[in-house]
Amino acid sequence: MIVETLYKSGPTIAITDPLSRLARQENQLNNLDLPLMLEMLLKELPSSVLNALSIRVNAEKDTVVATRIVQRWRKPSNPIRNAIGFISDKIDVLISAPYADKLPLKVAELIRKNVPFAVLLPLSLLNDIERTGKTGIDESVRQKRLDMKLVIATSLGQGWLISHPECKVSNSAQSVFFTTCPSNEQLHNKGTEAFHKWTESTNGAKISPKSLNRESDIDTLCLKSVERLMKDGASRKKPSPRDICAQKQAQTNNVSREAKQSSPI
Repeated sequence: MIVETLYKSGPTIAITDPLSRLARQENQLNNLDLPLMLEMLLKELPSSVLNALSIRVNAEKDTVVATRIVQRWRKPSNPIRNAIGFISDKIDVLISAPYADKLPLKVAELIRKNVPFAVLLPLSLLNDIERTGKTGIDESVRQKRLDMKLVIATSLGQGWLISHPECKVSNSAQSVFFTTCPSNEQLHNKGTEAFHKWTESTNGAKISPKSLNRESDIDTLCLKSVERLMKDGASRKKPSPRDICAQKQAQTNNVSREAKQSSPI
């Protein structure tokens, strides 16, 4: 009998993989700030988004991780569709953390098409959204953008721009997480400078100070956020009292077993 070994290119490695050992797609996190920024966003979104059935998520190379975080947060269990390119069908909201390349143009197009969204972007790019060419301004886009709520992390100089009927400046305050970055003074200063420039351009917009577990160190917040992601994964089910009791009993049994094994005969 003649056996032919077939090979197929693996998705994550350069060399070919035998079909009996297909390469597994790795879920690498490229933007370590993303889990934390998503936590900040999800804390501020209205309940209508929490219960929305049609959500799109796009975070470039971190789309899988971002989708997992949003799916765990929301109440419906239907799968989230990942948004790539042009959105033609009606959706409840798009959550996107795209590359900065052509970001203002993409956000302006979403505004013109009245697509509900939450887009993560540097504060320094906000005023570029309504620009058309070198000197032109799209006043319609500008007026809509100025009425949109922001969720900001000050030391990063980044924020979520939210386009949703329940998240307008006219009916809610801007959510600002006053964070610090002691380990990187240059990053902290640049981020804070971008935040101050934004506040100067808002003509006294209402600001609502926010916090996560009363912590302000951005490094600690990011670390804890990634730890929660790795610990819980996409699990949506919280441990029941029975599960907690079983876990404690198992820990007690393990301690007793180890004590017996270590005791002299």
